Amino acid sequence: MRRIRKHALAESDLIGIWRYSYRRWGAAQADKYLDELDDGIQELARNPESGARRDYVRDGYRVLFVNRHAIYYKLMASTIHVVRVLHGEMDPGKYL
Repeated sequence: MRRIRKHALAESDLIGIWRYSYRRWGAAQADKYLDELDDGIQELARNPESGARRDYVRDGYRVLFVNRHAIYYKLMASTIHVVRVLHGEMDPGKYL
């Protein structure tokens, strides 16, 4: 199983998602949604190639969709580098 490494921007994305969810639906729902995103990230450690290739966005990038968010990541030799967690309607070419 590969180790997960989150880029600072991915960490910032997750904090922003939690804050938005908290303001909109409260702490319990924000926590639940973040847990779902984290479960998706942990699934990548078990099944690193489960995400679809997105070479047209950036060479070597993959994406895994969890609910309304897209987890963009790269497979490295011994790690999975989570680059960003973007809303599914955001333009990845602009933010990656």
